[in-house]
Formats: sequence, C-alpha cells, structure tokens
Amino acid sequence: MNLQNFRDSLKRKIEELRNKGELESEQIRTAVESAVREALERAQATEEEIREATKETLLELKVKGYVKKIEMEEAINGLIGAIEKEAQERLSALDYEMLKLKLKAEEERIRLAHRLKKAAQGTREAARELGEELNESLRQQARLLDEKAEEILRKAKAESESLSEKAADFAGRVIKVAKAAYEGALEGAKKALDEK
Repeated sequence: MNLQNFRDSLKRKIEELRNKGELESEQIRTAVESAVREALERAQATEEEIREATKETLLELKVKGYVKKIEMEEAINGLIGAIEKEAQERLSALDYEMLKLKLKAEEERIRLAHRLKKAAQGTREAARELGEELNESLRQQARLLDEKAEEILRKAKAESESLSEKAADFAGRVIKVAKAAYEGALEGAKKALDEK
C-alpha cells in the first residue's frame, strides 16, 4: 500500500461513515486505527510518513466539513493507538524469537554436558577393568570430563541469564521508540489542530 492508497482508504472509510450518518468519535478512531495498522503491516511507508499522511488527510477532510475538531482528536488517538499496537506486536514477536533461541541454546548445552558426563562414566568403567597403572590416568580423565560438563552447564546458565538481561534491555529500547512515535504523533496532532 503506497501513501496515496492509504490516504484514499482513510478518506473512503471516513466518508462512508459520514454518508451513513454514523460518524461518531469512536468510529473515527476505529477507522483511522484500522487504516494505519493496515499500512504499518504492509510496511511500505515509515511511521513518520504514515503519521504525516494521516494528518494531511484529516485536515483535508476537516476542510470539506467531514471531520470536526473533536473527531480530529479521536482520529489522532486512533493513529497513536495503531502505532502503539504495532510496536507491541513487534516486541512480542521478538521476545518469542529470543525465547526460542535461548531454549535451543540451553538444550544444546545440556545435551553436550550429558554427553561429557556419559563419557566420564565410560572412562571410569574402563579404568576399573584395566590395570592399576592405567586406572589413575583414566580416573583423572573422567574428572576432567566431569569438570568440563559442569563448566558447560554453568556457562549455559550464565548465558541464559545474560540473554534475559539483553532481552529486557532490548524491550526497553523498543518501548522508547514506541514512546517517541507516540509523542511525535501527539505533537503532529497538536500542530494540525492549531493550524486549523
């Protein structure tokens, strides 16, 4: 969806509501939110471009008498709501992908640690069956394998905790971006309302 298609879609939705006599603030908000979310999902324009196109379209509709000041405020709320929902959905998708990667890494480390422990057990059994001079060497090898397995398990746990911290940090950055988008939309709405 290019910006002109977005503008046309938004105009059409609002004009249809006006022609049906159903143009209430909540319906305006829903129409704008729906059009913005659709444009964001198709990702053929940036949030800033969509925000600007929404503002221009609403001003045009206001000039035509299709939208009043109170309805403009609800339309801006629809724009903000759509951007916030889109950001939250992206964050949720990223959280899910990070969780999958974290679980896969933990499973692989645990599998490796179990293989090392199994090798250590096999070495101990071989030591019992062989002569005394090989016995001590094999026991030492078994201890080394056990230590390596424990070290891998410790690293898996530490990296898991580190990944959780990184995920929280990333979530914080996404929230800052969403907040900036919200503030930008709000500022644009205030300017639009002040202009008319």
